[in-house]
Amino acid sequence: MFEKRHLYQHSDGTIEEKYIRVIPQDSKLFGTKAILTKDEFLKGIEIVKKILKALD
Repeated sequence: MFEKRHLYQHSDGTIEEKYIRVIPQDSKLFGTKAILTKDEFLKGIEIVKKILKALD
């Protein structure tokens, strides 16, 4: 989720080389728009919740 957020922040959502270096299994998607699935979104929420809980 966080890598895809970075794509939308810095490259209009287009999958680029830097993303592929971090997520090599998506190499076939190079040059296309990244799609955030519902499962990826929900997993990201859980990660943020854990971080916030640890800060308490």
